[in-house]
Amino acid sequence: MIKFALAILLVSTSSAIWAASSGSGFYVSDKGHLITNQHVVDGCSAIEFYVGGVKQRALVIAADNVNDVALLKSDLASPSYLAIGEAEPKLMEQIYVAGYPFGDAVSSTLKITKGIVSSLAGIGDNYSNIQIDAGLQPGPVVNERGEAIAIAVSKLSAAYAVKNFGSVPEGVNFAVKGSVVGSLLRANNIPLSPLSGNAISVADLSKKLTNSTVKLNCLTPSYASEKPATQGSKNITGETGEIKGWRSFYSVEVGMSRAQAVARLGGPANVVARGGITGQQYCQTVG
Repeated sequence: MIKFALAILLVSTSSAIWAASSGSGFYVSDKGHLITNQHVVDGCSAIEFYVGGVKQRALVIAADNVNDVALLKSDLASPSYLAIGEAEPKLMEQIYVAGYPFGDAVSSTLKITKGIVSSLAGIGDNYSNIQIDAGLQPGPVVNERGEAIAIAVSKLSAAYAVKNFGSVPEGVNFAVKGSVVGSLLRANNIPLSPLSGNAISVADLSKKLTNSTVKLNCLTPSYASEKPATQGSKNITGETGEIKGWRSFYSVEVGMSRAQAVARLGGPANVVARGGITGQQYCQTVG
């Protein structure tokens, strides 16, 4: 299984703090509360996002490490937010998934895909997850009423599927159920927003998702004096990647430690030769 978000190394020789990874979050209240995956904000010195071109900061106020969900708080209170749907999702229920995959590499705009609930459990009969066939985006999974019934979290690794099942998976993606998110909010005294109960138009849903979903940048000062990546590199699945200036992309496999990631590339020396960064940096980026 592959952890949902791609780790992104955004380096700048003139910056004291670098964006080491990015992911997506979405507002769940009019008080500035946001939900994201825990792995998106794990180890961040600061979390930034932009609304209307203005930089905002968010703090992690709670994290569910088991289910990979985190609750954030920003001083910016968005008038647009998603209510959490805690009812059990229905098999074949139509859903939309929104987020910012690959950061700004493809484009800086929100991406939305459409699909259905394929299964009411995740890998190993994990009933805190659902399986969906929509192309995975790092953010909310909403129904036709605009309620966030889940948050996208991972997809089945193609390499794992080929090795164990002899075929490449198609549309095998997973999301954490809204009931898990609701429990995290209640545990931190965040009241759940009321549900609308009515389907909304595609145009209204698009506007709602656009205004409530943000791209989060995880900042860390640990790379400030390091050399920026300037050459080709490999991700930990062994596929050749391309670094364009100050961007490099690495897919992240669940269960792979930082040491394993470097070992898979042949050791820190190989990482330096291929990517222009240290083994420690690479491990921190994908860890």
